[in-house]
Amino acid sequence: QCPDGGSSVATAIRHGTLRAVGDGSFKGGFGTSAFTLEEPNHCHKRIQGVNIVPGPLAEGDSHRCELASLYAILLLGSTICKTHNIQHGSAIIACDNIAAISIFKPGYIPDPQGANFDLVSAVWKLLQISPITWDPQHVKGHQDDHLHYSNLSRLSQMNVEMDRMAKAYWRHCYIHNHLHTTQPLQPPQHAIYLEGWTLWTGDTKV
Repeated sequence: QCPDGGSSVATAIRHGTLRAVGDGSFKGGFGTSAFTLEEPNHCHKRIQGVNIVPGPLAEGDSHRCELASLYAILLLGSTICKTHNIQHGSAIIACDNIAAISIFKPGYIPDPQGANFDLVSAVWKLLQISPITWDPQHVKGHQDDHLHYSNLSRLSQMNVEMDRMAKAYWRHCYIHNHLHTTQPLQPPQHAIYLEGWTLWTGDTKV
């Protein structure tokens, strides 16, 4: 969803006031993520969306779901910059997974033996070519379990919203899948833009 062609987000990038937050949902071997980019005081003009996390997915792999949301934010950010001719800008990017947000630390290099190297590499390469200087922030998840939504910081509120949206999209995929089949949800396996070379056996990424 992009109500004004990304103009508000573009303005926020130029002014260094953009806030972007992503979160993921994982259950039964299937993952989704949700993400949003917004300018303060213009929440109704923010860009937000959902995606299905590409496989393979290991049981309990919430890290990959978080990466999928950060990947979408970076790709959208670069697209907005290209569309609106932005050469330089800055923004805050946040999620509740420390391992995922650590990619944005200075000097970080992807580890080929690390978890989700394909998606980590894609996120890292997008970061290298991004015209936006991203300020990473870790936000504690599920704060609404203990505090009322209105008492949370805006980044925390956005995290709560993306958590709910990712879960809602997971349910949407589950319901629509079961309209046609009783088989469990299967994550799609396909090449990821900028991940580098890959190894496959048949239709399964190794």
